[in-house]
Amino acid sequence: MQGTNLKKYIEGLLAKDVEDMVAGMDNNEAYQWLSRNEPDGHVRAGEKEKRDFENWLGIERK
Repeated sequence: MQGTNLKKYIEGLLAKDVEDMVAGMDNNEAYQWLSRNEPDGHVRAGEKEKRDFENWLGIERK
């Protein structure tokens, strides 16, 4: 009804949920909460993933 595709609609709902969860927290509290509840950002990239990303960016290693 709003002219939005389903993916963008769901992403908007998820973003709103996170905003509601961390509302009123300072940056340190929000980071601690996200680290405990959404730790995906703490997974280090492997060497192959790094190389692929650098190649995609056009970066050459020395």
